[in-house]
Amino acid sequence: MLDERGIAYVLRTGWFSPVHMKSREAHGVRALLSTRKALLYKTIDLANEVRGLLKIFGLRLPKTVQHGSFDGLVRPMIEMDEV
Repeated sequence: MLDERGIAYVLRTGWFSPVHMKSREAHGVRALLSTRKALLYKTIDLANEVRGLLKIFGLRLPKTVQHGSFDGLVRPMIEMDEV
C-alpha cells in the first residue's frame, strides 16, 4: 500500500524522467561486436607471440602479413627448422 502511494506521488509530481531501453536486437549486435573485437585482439596477441618466438630462432616475418595467410607463411618456416 505504501509503495503504491509513493509511485502515485512521484507520477503526480513529475519527479521521474523517461528512460530509453535498448532493444533486444541492439543488445545482440553489441554482444557480437564486442566478441569480434575480443577475438581480433586475441588473434593479434597470438600472432605477436609467434613472431617473438620465431625471432629467437633467427626467423623473421615480414612486418605485415595479409589476413588469413599467417599460417601459410609461418608453417613452412617452422618445418624447415630442425628444432
